Amino acid sequence: QVFSDRPPQDDAEFGLIERGGQTFLARGQAVLLAVSALKLNGKSHWMNTLAALAIGDCLGLDLDQMLTDVCQFSGLRHRCQRIELHDGRTWVNDSKATNVGATQSALRDFESAGPIILLLGGQAKAADFSELARQVTQLHRLKQVLVYGDAGAMLADSLAPFIVPEVFSEFDCMVRRAVQLADAGDVILLSPACASLDQFSSYEARGDRFEELIMARAA
Repeated sequence: QVFSDRPPQDDAEFGLIERGGQTFLARGQAVLLAVSALKLNGKSHWMNTLAALAIGDCLGLDLDQMLTDVCQFSGLRHRCQRIELHDGRTWVNDSKATNVGATQSALRDFESAGPIILLLGGQAKAADFSELARQVTQLHRLKQVLVYGDAGAMLADSLAPFIVPEVFSEFDCMVRRAVQLADAGDVILLSPACASLDQFSSYEARGDRFEELIMARAA
């Protein structure tokens, strides 16, 4: 079985189709599920779902049961994880995004959302941030970029031709500033594009701290 982001050509292929202004998962000509039924939004999540369906189909798993399961799947912690505070804002913990490519994928998922407050930084992996900087400035509704840590100055330099980010030495200060800036309707996206080891023992510890700080706001 194969999958792609195009309309499937035959029953051996899973893909995406557009019908009536909506996007659907499909197998061949059969519509399987509207992507709006999934708990995870964004094209990268749709593609992961198609991959899972294709693999499961190869293994002989029941398609109807797989569709039920993917609708219930709410994602893994620290991977574009939405933190439910019920405050009219969308808080996203993507601390696992420790490289530029992972952050670029997250931005594609949120490119039509917004306004976006983007949180970047940590320990750079000898990364070139120029492509990321260009993608950031192409977001339809970018509100602000906050950067922190060892990579903060490097990120600020890369972004400087397009936008002036706010720079922080400490992660906590950056997150508290994001809390101050966030209004109803905003997306606050922690997708650092850097490792966590300048200030944390792991990306999980960084994501946990992000959740602690924003939940303290809601308390």
